[in-house]
Amino acid sequence: MATSFTIKAEVIDPNTFYEWAVGVKMINNLTNTSDTYPSLYFTGEDANYSYTIANNYEIPIINYYEYFTGLVKVDGSTSAIPYDTQDATKKLRYYSGINPIASGAIDVNNPIVNLILTNINNQVTPGLNATISNGSTTVFGKIVDVDNINRAILTIQIISTPLPSSQVDLAGGNLLLQTLDFNEATGPLYTSTIEGTEIKRFYTDTLLTQPWIPDLAGKFYNFITTKDYNPNNTVFTSGTSIGQLKYTKYPYYCARFNNKGEVIEQIPYTPNSQTAWVGQTNANNTALPIDNYNYNIYYEEEPFP
Repeated sequence: MATSFTIKAEVIDPNTFYEWAVGVKMINNLTNTSDTYPSLYFTGEDANYSYTIANNYEIPIINYYEYFTGLVKVDGSTSAIPYDTQDATKKLRYYSGINPIASGAIDVNNPIVNLILTNINNQVTPGLNATISNGSTTVFGKIVDVDNINRAILTIQIISTPLPSSQVDLAGGNLLLQTLDFNEATGPLYTSTIEGTEIKRFYTDTLLTQPWIPDLAGKFYNFITTKDYNPNNTVFTSGTSIGQLKYTKYPYYCARFNNKGEVIEQIPYTPNSQTAWVGQTNANNTALPIDNYNYNIYYEEEPFP
């Protein structure tokens, strides 16, 4: 698309410098698969002055911002831990050491295991690392599927070798569930805003055409930003916390998503996207424990090179 416009001043004073600003909002058509992301050029010419070459200005447009949930499925797609309550201080890691197995078996040379837990664990979701143990048998794998009707029924893919050479009855055994210890660059998602408190929905691709749909709708999910809010690594210079970071570099967020992947509006005075931070003000000389906030509590501008 190309367009032109004229800025006209009624009175021109040759001794006065005139400056105008033009605002342009670029909207990509997400329903049109042939629509590539926009680039914007300004060509400026003064009608009262002759230019040999027009002045062209290319406006850089950032298409997406990256976040992480800390969890990926066996197929490499992004998953996330579902929670019933909003709490960004839970971060991205998860560990559940005891989940008794009511029934199930490991079949010979079959990496797919179907089992039923004695009790439902509401945080079980595809992508969680799973350690199945019963007696002398211990195998490692990942959750592949959770039954929609009875969430105690799980499908697990064994990734450790070798597989048992005979069938193993899992009744009375245990299932240990956990994320990776260092998972803050795991489970990428993308959106159009750099501020985690303003997110409306996530996408699985950088073109923002494929909405991310959580495995369990109506639940809260945690994620972390890639925006550095403390790029200068500001630390405490005195007190009992001397040398520790004074402000969070990459805060956590927690929002509730529906079955379309949209952030659900919360009741008044409850943030749609809650954020968790360490530290509060420059006046403090002691590190404060991580806590939830309705807004990003601090931002230090990017340092100049």
